[in-house]
Amino acid sequence: SVIRISVASMRFDKIAAAGFQVSRTDMAEWIRAGQVQLNWRIDDRPDRLLAIGDVISLRGHGRIRLVAEQGKSRKDRHILELEKY
Repeated sequence: SVIRISVASMRFDKIAAAGFQVSRTDMAEWIRAGQVQLNWRIDDRPDRLLAIGDVISLRGHGRIRLVAEQGKSRKDRHILELEKY
């Protein structure tokens, strides 16, 4: 399914939290604990900047792929399209 989100920056924790509908604080803890994979590798840096095509996997919750950036909102937020599977 396709999800549209808007985030202030392209940070790993912000995009993952919005995609899986959990708090950014929880997501950052899970990333630091090694429970979240970025492009099939454990990445423990919540502040890493993502690019189009990156795949985020959260154990027990599935995967999301950053498909496209739809531009910027009036408040200068990134409007992103994610594919969840």
